[in-house]
Amino acid sequence: MHSFYELYGSEKAGELLTALARVFVANLQTHGFTCGLDDLLLKPEVNKIRRETIERGHKSGLIEAAKFSGAKNPVIPKANFSNRVVFQSEGKKDPYIEELT
Repeated sequence: MHSFYELYGSEKAGELLTALARVFVANLQTHGFTCGLDDLLLKPEVNKIRRETIERGHKSGLIEAAKFSGAKNPVIPKANFSNRVVFQSEGKKDPYIEELT
């Protein structure tokens, strides 16, 4: 694209991008490619693993930072590093929220 732009200018480069976009969209539409919301959301069991991994990573990071700074017997507070609150509904507890030990 960069070379085409330099050779033929911005107007023709824009026309080429538009033409390529049309070709790609037509190709995707005729070959049955779809992407729905279900394809984008994590399954609850995978989301639980993701959250636990984030928690362990942050906990390990705090422990290593304490060691590096020379802190003796650091106390690592229970925290919400993986943004778990976002997944809770009003008055309902998310069944996948568990305290990590």
